Amino acid sequence: MKIVFISDTHCKHTRISVPDGDILVHCGDFTGMGYAREIASFNAWLGTLNHPVKLICAGNHDISFERDHHFAKSLITNGTYLEHESITVNGISFFLSPYTPTFRHWAFMKERGEDILQKWKEKKNDYEFWNK
Repeated sequence: MKIVFISDTHCKHTRISVPDGDILVHCGDFTGMGYAREIASFNAWLGTLNHPVKLICAGNHDISFERDHHFAKSLITNGTYLEHESITVNGISFFLSPYTPTFRHWAFMKERGEDILQKWKEKKNDYEFWNK
């Protein structure tokens, strides 16, 4: 099985060559500012890729996914959007989360220390692979 990971394409997805594979994981920052037109363009591009499974997670630039989660998520129809959640594909567990320590005023920021630790602790017992 071939898994392809990419991130930080920042609206330049049509300019890159993505290797073929069984699973594509985009780890965030597929937009510049999270505008609906940027998400729609990214989703259309996803539809042109031959990967049977496409997993998507927002990044700090994908602001709409934090501000208007349901609307932004509804624009992703050519892949599976995950936000601080897991999925098992062909026996492999993936956990995708957009949360990072605070850096300026972007999306999905949590203060270092207890804020971000709490975000991770809330999921610890939910997933078998955390306890291995």
